[in-house]
Amino acid sequence: MKKNGFTLVELTAVLIILSVLGMIIIPIVENSINSGKNELYVAQLDSIKASLKKYAVSNINSKIKNVGDNIFLSLYQLKIENYLALDIKDPRTETLLPNDMLLRIHKESKNYTYEVLETSGTKVTEKEYNTNTPIIETEIVSYYCGSSNEELTNLINDYKVNKGNVKITYYDELTPGSRYSIKIQNNNKIKITTTHFCSTSNCKPITEKETFNYSKDNQRKIKEFINNNFSNNYVKVYDSELTDRQKEVIQSLLLGEYFFETNVEEYKYKIEYSKNNNLTYDIYFKNENSILVKKLNINNQHDIVSIDTYPLNFSEKSKNILNDYIEKQVKKENSNIIYKNSNLQKDEINIFNSITEKDESYLNNIEYEAKLSYTIHYDGINCPTPIL
Repeated sequence: MKKNGFTLVELTAVLIILSVLGMIIIPIVENSINSGKNELYVAQLDSIKASLKKYAVSNINSKIKNVGDNIFLSLYQLKIENYLALDIKDPRTETLLPNDMLLRIHKESKNYTYEVLETSGTKVTEKEYNTNTPIIETEIVSYYCGSSNEELTNLINDYKVNKGNVKITYYDELTPGSRYSIKIQNNNKIKITTTHFCSTSNCKPITEKETFNYSKDNQRKIKEFINNNFSNNYVKVYDSELTDRQKEVIQSLLLGEYFFETNVEEYKYKIEYSKNNNLTYDIYFKNENSILVKKLNINNQHDIVSIDTYPLNFSEKSKNILNDYIEKQVKKENSNIIYKNSNLQKDEINIFNSITEKDESYLNNIEYEAKLSYTIHYDGINCPTPIL
């Protein structure tokens, strides 16, 4: 008579059969899943290429004139133009496709080809994507020249995503074909890449690179300037789109920290007083009736070598004397920036001595008529003040 249950031999045989089946079935299932993911990935690439083609029809194709020419741009450019969703993922790994993944448009004899350079770009995690840090565009501006693999590698490396940093791409229309890429990094460094492009085939763009070290305070001022004047941390601007002040500040970034520091200050009126070849005072009259002075020490090569900044802690009466003076100069010159040198009139000598020596007692030495008029004006009576 047979006992209930399975013998050890029977259990062992079952386990062996299940193991064999697992060895056969699991790889088949995994291969099927991977194959499905690969098919989805290929479909994803085809979708990107289709979007690239739509973008090119509207924006780029008319610019490619010669057979063999290429134009490179980043995946993010298609995102910000609403040709692609922001959260495109690689279905094989469930990770986001990087914003700086390069796309290529190539002109052949009668048509164009569209390519996704899959190995380019910096990997981005879900956590990074969900932060409030703005996505920084890593644009590859229209690149008309044929590029070797080495040049393309350098191009990719120059445009990595730098989260938390700020980038300005500035086009100088006075120098056609010139572009300045200004990257403000969190390590107090400003990296400037100047590129001179050409539009003929078989040519190479000329690129120059500089790095400046900025103080934390001036880095803060740069980011405040960007926040106050532009909509995001990636700025792409042309000369004609800028106000005079915006142009002044951005151009000063190209010259180094001291030039930037003298141009970034907000002001209502400004005096640039050149006392001699090696010493200049920039005097800023601000809207809140405060006056800030920057003393610039200049070498024989006309470079600023140091800056001493100080506020004029004068009485309200003295400040009004100075404000009345600058307002008359502004009206006379029809400009809110006044330029002065050592050739000063009598009362101007006292005014500028008070500023450079930080001593308001010099204002007591101005002509009696002028001083009386300023006093009356200070007391609230709006009467004309004499021209100094």
